[in-house]
Formats: sequence, structure tokens, C-alpha cells
Amino acid sequence: MSGTAGDVVINGGDFITDCTLISKSGGTLAIKGGTFSADPSTYLADGYKATEADGKWVVSK
Repeated sequence: MSGTAGDVVINGGDFITDCTLISKSGGTLAIKGGTFSADPSTYLADGYKATEADGKWVVSK
């Protein structure tokens, strides 16, 4: 079976994985919320920011 990967939009959640693993799906990755163990700034949707506190990165608008 083969196919084309679609785009991924993350609106929230708690993630302990590096976002580069998610972005390898073949589509685009746009993060609009959530808490991450690594800096997700490369994948933020327009108008969103990531701030670090106590070893976690929190995405907000």
C-alpha cells in the first residue's frame, strides 16, 4: 500500500518527542499549541510563539 502523507496541525497536547520526527511525514507541520520537551519554533504556525519555562516549551498565540 502506498499513499501521500497529509499535513499535520497540532492544536495542543503534551509532547516529549522532537518535532523533526513528526515533520518527516511528508506533509507540512504547523503547531498552534501544546507543550514540548524540545524547542518547536521551526514549526510554529504564523502568529504563534514558543516560550521556555522549567525545561518545557509552551506554544501560545
